[in-house]
Amino acid sequence: MIRDSDLPLAHVGHARSADELVSIALETSPHIVVLEPHMPGRSGLDALAELRPLQPGLRAIVLSRSDRFDDAERAIRLGVGATGSPSLSTPEDGERLFGLIVAALAVRVERARGERPPELGRF
Repeated sequence: MIRDSDLPLAHVGHARSADELVSIALETSPHIVVLEPHMPGRSGLDALAELRPLQPGLRAIVLSRSDRFDDAERAIRLGVGATGSPSLSTPEDGERLFGLIVAALAVRVERARGERPPELGRF
């Protein structure tokens, strides 16, 4: 769905670990990342914490099955724009994720224009 969209995406990639996420992000400077807190090796939130000072405009959507409050609290402290379940088993789930990605890109554009972006929330 995302690859077939007409969004101006320069790179759509996949990282198998937090370290790979950091490596890819440093190489490609993405506008947005979709990640899970519990990735092989370090946490996806650890990767985001490492990337924040290097890429302050980076938007993040966290998908998590975790019901741990500390994961949600840390995601909020890291400025995550949206959270939700990674169970993308129906077309509607994919459409919601796609909508969050579009909204996150819109937030980036609005901030670049000096406008106040809307809250992305949960799905």
